[in-house]
Amino acid sequence: MKNGTKGDERLFIIKKLWNKIKKLPRKAERLLGILGEILWILFQKAGRILKKGLQKIPRNPIVVVIGVIIIYLIVTAGLYFSSEQIESYQVTSGTLEKNPVYTALAIREEKVVNASQDGYLRYLIKEGSNVEKNGNVYAVGDSEIQIAKYALDETQKSKIKNAAEAFSGTFDSSDFADTYSLKYELNGMILQTDKAEQTEDTSDEEEYDENGFLVVKGNTSIMLGNQTVVTSPDAGIVMYTMDGYEGKTVDNLKKSDFAQKSYTEKSLISTEAKEDTPVYKLITDETWNLMIPVSKKEASKLSEGTIQVKFLKDKKTQNGQLSIVDIDGQKVAKITLKNGMVRYASERFLKVELVIHTKTGLKIPLSSIVDKKFYIIPSDYLAKEVQDGVEREGFYRITKDDKGKEKKTFVVPAIYKNTADSSDKSTSTVIKKIDYCYVDMQTFQEGDVVQKPDSSETFTVGEPEYLSGAYCINRGYAMFRCIEQISGEQNEESCLIKKNTAYGLSEYDRIVKNGSSVKEDEILTGKQGE
Repeated sequence: MKNGTKGDERLFIIKKLWNKIKKLPRKAERLLGILGEILWILFQKAGRILKKGLQKIPRNPIVVVIGVIIIYLIVTAGLYFSSEQIESYQVTSGTLEKNPVYTALAIREEKVVNASQDGYLRYLIKEGSNVEKNGNVYAVGDSEIQIAKYALDETQKSKIKNAAEAFSGTFDSSDFADTYSLKYELNGMILQTDKAEQTEDTSDEEEYDENGFLVVKGNTSIMLGNQTVVTSPDAGIVMYTMDGYEGKTVDNLKKSDFAQKSYTEKSLISTEAKEDTPVYKLITDETWNLMIPVSKKEASKLSEGTIQVKFLKDKKTQNGQLSIVDIDGQKVAKITLKNGMVRYASERFLKVELVIHTKTGLKIPLSSIVDKKFYIIPSDYLAKEVQDGVEREGFYRITKDDKGKEKKTFVVPAIYKNTADSSDKSTSTVIKKIDYCYVDMQTFQEGDVVQKPDSSETFTVGEPEYLSGAYCINRGYAMFRCIEQISGEQNEESCLIKKNTAYGLSEYDRIVKNGSSVKEDEILTGKQGE
């Protein structure tokens, strides 16, 4: 118990063992008889050895050791056959139910950009990078650009080295295509930071940017020697793939668009460009939508409004606005997100978890819950005294001797719950709430009188009240532990209870799965459950 000593606990277990041995069933009695006969034969053999000249049994310790082992086996077997096989359950921490996981279709504001002319291509920006309006994206010309002819200063070399080191630190061999993105990024850094050859025709109509590039007015390109550096028509995220969803919006989606098996993606990366053919894709808005097909039953469980989404790819979470729409008779959860799009710009289908179960606690089966009677005593009657150098909490019990003289005794019961520890401190002082201690019924009896410390006020122990709990079996016998259920967190099989409650359960505790099948303090053996 809470205030008991280890010695008392060991004595209690030994008594329970002896009671079990006395109540062995017939199978155990037969086993006991067989083992007893074996032990008798061994002792007879030891006697014959003594007759042959041995004066003391310890001179042949093997017989003694075998005898001790047999006694141990007898006790163990007796406990096993006499005990009911109890299934246990390990207390876990988390939500009552797992959050649903879906495959979501990502819909973004995207457009494909075509090549302005035929020629050799060299990309100047890494896939997934932001580009500003009129920012350089690729170069195209009659011949391939020779990067080696440009001289770089130490600052430019340092930038390139840092970019390569950053890539090396995050490189995953399963995403080898990322190396091409690095190549284009480095090409772009060289071409955009180094001053290139300027054309000889410098009429009044020509204008140069800060890097020495010739800007052709009224066009989206600049001249780099015999190469044309093509700029972006809008600001956005540059991607080098297309999949046919670029023109899709929430309003024109079809049910067939959710079929992953028929999904294909085409790479736009090439060394040559042809006029009016796609060369890259531009995502022009940070706001995007996740479209998730759900059943009618699932749709009914989803509340429209703010919802938390967890992306299983990188375990990141963010909030979005949920609404239910209908697409060709299919219920679809539409989640609008205001940020985070760039992290998943290369993904059309995403595995996501909808975080709809947010309350957490300790999860236990409903079948494990039992009720136990307790006496209640007002919390302000609780006193403290030092016993054997340890401060203990208890109550002053008033009794009378044979002569009718009152006697005050300090009693230390097992206190399973003190409502003062969890009372609402904001309660009005006009209506004062009385807090109570729930004490074990083995210490007090109905009609006992307790006295308030430093006062003459007394309280008479009355009818018991119930507390809910479960039997913890960490020590091999059933110990009652109190529980406090979390409101609204219960299904057909399990419920959530509060953590860190006084005289309560903790994560990883083992409890009896079917609480009604055992009695408190019963010694248990059995199979482990979940």
